[in-house]
Amino acid sequence: MKKIITLLALLISVSVFSQNELLYYAFNGNAIDSSSNHRDATVYGATLTTDRFGNTNSAYSFDGNDSIVVSVPMLWHDTLDLLGLNGAMSTGQATISFWFKVDNMYSDTNTIFTLAYDNDEFNGSLYCYVMNNTLYLKDYQNIDLQLNFTLIDWHNVVITFTQPFIYPYETNLYLDDTTNVGIGSEIFGGNFHNLYIGSFYNTENFNGSIDDFRIIDTLFSQSQVDSLYVSLVTQPPTTITDLDSSISIFATGVDTYTWQLDDGSKGWVDLTNNSTYSGVYTNTLNFDNMNWTMDGYKYRCKMNSIDGTFYSDETTLIFTTTSINENNLLLRLLVYPNPANESLYVNSISENSIINIYDETGNLVISQKATKGVNRININSLRNSLYYLKIGGLTEKIILTR
Repeated sequence: MKKIITLLALLISVSVFSQNELLYYAFNGNAIDSSSNHRDATVYGATLTTDRFGNTNSAYSFDGNDSIVVSVPMLWHDTLDLLGLNGAMSTGQATISFWFKVDNMYSDTNTIFTLAYDNDEFNGSLYCYVMNNTLYLKDYQNIDLQLNFTLIDWHNVVITFTQPFIYPYETNLYLDDTTNVGIGSEIFGGNFHNLYIGSFYNTENFNGSIDDFRIIDTLFSQSQVDSLYVSLVTQPPTTITDLDSSISIFATGVDTYTWQLDDGSKGWVDLTNNSTYSGVYTNTLNFDNMNWTMDGYKYRCKMNSIDGTFYSDETTLIFTTTSINENNLLLRLLVYPNPANESLYVNSISENSIINIYDETGNLVISQKATKGVNRININSLRNSLYYLKIGGLTEKIILTR
């Protein structure tokens, strides 16, 4: 079901969105229409929630009593005068796209959206709903499509259809990508007046979350449908060692990749290709030149799609071929405080040991001969950063903060 999406398909999709959107509700803090038509919706009870990328206040949650309503002429009638915009629907075809998530199984109808025909629910409305773990798309004339889905996960739904008398007048219901598709006949034509998101004429309300609801004045191709579905199929491993040469992920619907590093001192920062790393802007990060100071570094991949930015899980680099992890617990009892400020104390268990401190690039910044017992090291000359202290074959990370 998952597949690699080409950059060409993504660029086509971006172009289609920018030029052909009739309505677009990103739900980023509100129900404003981001298309050029500015047909804002009214929210009745729905509350903002976290979207599929983990962004707060960027999707709407429905509790079974809520709805979002657009009370304006919506789609086409037989003269193709769409939205009263002088024939904006001249192609006689359209695509609807949205994301939804259901956390619990419900045996009754949970309506995701309804396109209302002249405010008459018994004469041609197009509506999409879930019941148990099945997604349904129906109208009152020809369409009756259904596909199964999994609970808890976010799912992308794409509906493509043509107006009656526009051959091949076919309706397609896609769930997540083009391999999971239901195919039906043409939608029953008419003059759609209202859009209800989260309800069927303010009844049979939805329980779950909805995001990125679009209606587009074009018929999406299969590659364009696939490009809408953003999914991180394969996460990176939890840990890697210095014996590994790369980290890889596999995702669909991703426009750009950027690998990031957290070395314990600055938070997450974007990497660049250099002598240590290559493939920074691909789905595989290569380690071309490791050194022991990288022990404990964390990595993740930042990905951008049509609808936003999301991140992979973290991977921690662990060195195994040196003594960097041996007796770490003992060393941590002998080096204090950590984080350090002006002075660092090292309790040496032998005479004539050498205490070496390296910066995060591996450069030696302090070297001091130790005596048995507690040794004070003045670190006033060092800037706030991450350092590595080595003594007697043991290594410990030191964070300097002031």
